[in-house]
Amino acid sequence: MDAGERDRLIVFQAVTSAENDFGEPVGTGFAEVGREWAKITYGTGSERREAGIEGNDLPATFRTLQNAMTRSITTKHVIYFDGAVWDITSAVPWKREDMDFTAQRRAL
Repeated sequence: MDAGERDRLIVFQAVTSAENDFGEPVGTGFAEVGREWAKITYGTGSERREAGIEGNDLPATFRTLQNAMTRSITTKHVIYFDGAVWDITSAVPWKREDMDFTAQRRAL
């Protein structure tokens, strides 16, 4: 893939949580793991229509370079992009040099 196609900066984050003195969850936050330039491909036309009808957000694929950090990202992480949090549903290598992350934008 041409480096010029990876034209959007995304942030990988780990989900963090805190507990009170009684061991009850009191909040969830995010800690930055790293940043990468990505090529973003949004869902197909039929997926966009279905998401609009159901009131859901459509999926997107974020393609980055493959390196130690991107290989460590799992479905327990999230992507922060364009003011929204995206839940990673799949993280797989693509060819020899890229990683593909499929994610679903969280409802606002």
